[in-house]
Amino acid sequence: MVSHYSKAIEDFARRPEVSGSDARGPLAARRKKSEKVDPLDPVIAQNICTYLQRNFTYTLDLSDASKIGEDRDPLVAFLYDFKRGHCEYFAGSMALMCQSLGMQARVVVGFKCDEYNPMLQKYVVRQSMAHAWVEVLDPKGEWETYDPTSGRGDDDVKSNAGLWRHTIQFFQFLEYTWADSVVAYDRDSRANLISNVDRSLTNTAINSSVSSSKIRDWIESHEDAFA
Repeated sequence: MVSHYSKAIEDFARRPEVSGSDARGPLAARRKKSEKVDPLDPVIAQNICTYLQRNFTYTLDLSDASKIGEDRDPLVAFLYDFKRGHCEYFAGSMALMCQSLGMQARVVVGFKCDEYNPMLQKYVVRQSMAHAWVEVLDPKGEWETYDPTSGRGDDDVKSNAGLWRHTIQFFQFLEYTWADSVVAYDRDSRANLISNVDRSLTNTAINSSVSSSKIRDWIESHEDAFA
């Protein structure tokens, strides 16, 4: 995995308080960069993740970005100067710090979907749930997930508690039902509906015709009784 990173990012990652240390000294110093995977990788990755969570602040305010000079790496500015930013800053800086130590790391983007609506029996996904996190290859050859972003989602969990949460879920159910049953009813769906109705009417007409025919045959066979 090839990546271009500033020397300042590696220097930051090698800090004992960032990547960790034990009785034998800093972990990063014992991690051989020539090795694709090292037994120390999961511990170092978790230490970097925890350091960012505890010492940096999550925000969607991008005013700091406007202060970064054209010749300065935004992630270096995030680590050394601003120490706050959105999830892409957290994930990007962690991935580069891991890579600078020789680890196999990558940024993953998607949605953080942990809001389940029991009425819909589905998870709710909003644009605001877009998120970025990190995966690091462990000694077993598996990609382990790390989310270094601090404080994300705490306010949402509190605001969705109790009766208010159930109210929100109810309106989500109404909104989804309306969208799925009415708004999303496209031309093909309407054509299928009409086809089904036509088929039902045809079957009803056939059944009625058969019944009428049977009644007529019965009457004709009993004409003498009505004479």
